[in-house]
Amino acid sequence: QPIENATNDPPRPAAFPRWLTALLFLAAAVTAWTATRAVEGSTPAADQRGWRIMAVLAVLACLCELCGLEAWLGARLRAMARAEDVYYLRIAVQKVVVSGIVAATILLLVVVWRARRSRRLLLAGLASYLAISLVNLSSLHVIDQVTNLSWRGLSLVQALKLACAAVCLLGACSHCRALRSPG
Repeated sequence: QPIENATNDPPRPAAFPRWLTALLFLAAAVTAWTATRAVEGSTPAADQRGWRIMAVLAVLACLCELCGLEAWLGARLRAMARAEDVYYLRIAVQKVVVSGIVAATILLLVVVWRARRSRRLLLAGLASYLAISLVNLSSLHVIDQVTNLSWRGLSLVQALKLACAAVCLLGACSHCRALRSPG
């Protein structure tokens, strides 16, 4: 069955906010990675490994933003759902998926709260970014109406992702500052 009406797909995110978000994630990754190298001998190996893992996660978020992976994957999944004539049956599944994502995010944020103070902002930013991306990917039509709101080309979802990237960078910078300050 050919896909005749592709106009229901959400609009492709504007390029500048995506690039800015990716740049902030990349800066957070570089900052987190350099923080581990600046004090290599004075911090435990597990702490350095944790910061390096967070740096790699930030690089992956950067690549997802640069490639537009979420929009591409969402368009492919919607096309498959329409071709298989299950597009309108997905609403029940979406409610379960979105509820699961919200519950997992709450649990993840509890874990973030219990993490070391120096890691909280970076972890919270990465967890929020993941939750926003997953909810947007499995979006309900009600959510689509809200998330497609935009101001001068900047969609609500992209603004939230940009804020998550900024929080990640802030967390990595505050960790670097804490490492370099005496006492």
